[in-house]
Amino acid sequence: MGRRKPAKRTPLQVAADDAAMDVSRKLGQMLRDGRSRLHLNQDRAAEIAGIARSEWSNLERGKKVATVPVWSRAAQAVGGRLRAYVEETSAATLPRDAVQLRNQELVIRLAKPGAWRPLPEQQIDREARTSRWADVLLERRHAHAPTEYCICEIWDWIADVGGSVRDFSRRLDALDRYGVARMRGDEPVPRTGGIWLLRATRRNRELVNEHRNFFRSRFPGSGRVWLAALTSTAAPMPSDPALLWVDVGGTRIFAARLG
Repeated sequence: MGRRKPAKRTPLQVAADDAAMDVSRKLGQMLRDGRSRLHLNQDRAAEIAGIARSEWSNLERGKKVATVPVWSRAAQAVGGRLRAYVEETSAATLPRDAVQLRNQELVIRLAKPGAWRPLPEQQIDREARTSRWADVLLERRHAHAPTEYCICEIWDWIADVGGSVRDFSRRLDALDRYGVARMRGDEPVPRTGGIWLLRATRRNRELVNEHRNFFRSRFPGSGRVWLAALTSTAAPMPSDPALLWVDVGGTRIFAARLG
């Protein structure tokens, strides 16, 4: 008897398999970032996880859909924990934007000494065809000086750098209109600005380093000056946008060196 032909996959099965490979690629990138942070080579990381070095290599390259125990071992080998959720269900114990929420919380805490009022997930342009929202909008009012508005965009993974930068420019334009619409009496025209907070993964650091001239031209502001403005009431908000890093653990914000 001849071998039975495998059943043809349904569209749903094809989509599910593609999604699984996408998850594998993202997990693999996270393993690379975690291993780099701990200064481990693949041999040592695989040894800690109790798997073959070739299997570890396949995991990092997203070439294998491994079992949950293998991914869990690999995650713990680089100091992490495997978390899981299924969208559109009630079984998830953590929100799918847990990293984003942690970084938003970090921004709000950082800006508190600078007397900034935080407005997370604030809508800044109701007239746009696709409404524009700020990850964190910061507002600081002064008695005898213009009100300051800062839009903080937080990025974990950038799929389209050009599109993201263009959208950021549109958000800054929308922020100008937002500030003017909220002027009180004859107070001066508000000052507006913005920063990108990029997660300091290995992939993101390599991306910025490889295209540092592009990022420097789009984010000419000083990260150190911006950090001073966020943390001190005496430091005015800079006019030029800047790029800052958020460490992988979501515990610290620091300036990017683009010079």
